[in-house]
Amino acid sequence: MDEAPRDLTIRCACGDLSLTAAAVHPAVANRVACYCDGCQAFARRMGHPEILDADGGTERFQISPASLSITRGREHLACMQQTARGAFRWYARCCGTPLALTLAGPGVPFVGVDAHRVVQVALEGGLTGALGPVRARVNGHFRGAEARSRRADLRSLLAMLWHLVPLTFRWWRQGDHKRSPFFDASTGQPVVTPERAYALNQPLLRTAGCR
Repeated sequence: MDEAPRDLTIRCACGDLSLTAAAVHPAVANRVACYCDGCQAFARRMGHPEILDADGGTERFQISPASLSITRGREHLACMQQTARGAFRWYARCCGTPLALTLAGPGVPFVGVDAHRVVQVALEGGLTGALGPVRARVNGHFRGAEARSRRADLRSLLAMLWHLVPLTFRWWRQGDHKRSPFFDASTGQPVVTPERAYALNQPLLRTAGCR
């Protein structure tokens, strides 16, 4: 696996909004697949069910917000919150493309970037070379034999946390939570007003997950 840092381009489907994740390599990225109802509902709500894998998973890599910057189309950045305590889901208003997920405030310094939007042309080694393997598959509600093959086991969850927790603590100590393209550094407020989808009386989501 190539451990050399590289800059990754993240681009919406129409190309009007682009971000750069700087100096990414497997040691500073946490690659996971989330199968919660919230992530599945969001992909379908935005008209992009193609981002889901065969089992309904959304693959993301979690990195420091300080390593992420908007390089084109800042005016197209939008945000949605599907439940009152749910995550902030960042997307491109121009084409509805899901791009990233954060908590509802900047205090915990990591952002989950949707891996399907990484531009892989000329990306040697593909996503695995840049990000490492998928460390865990989380928030699934599978049944029978499928559950045994798909649900994150304790070992993979612990390995993921062993990797992510020290990174997050280091980023917090560095002040990376104050250097996010999604939150104002002085006020801690989101840089765009989130759309509160739960105000539309949507049905409750079944799994906890990201909501």
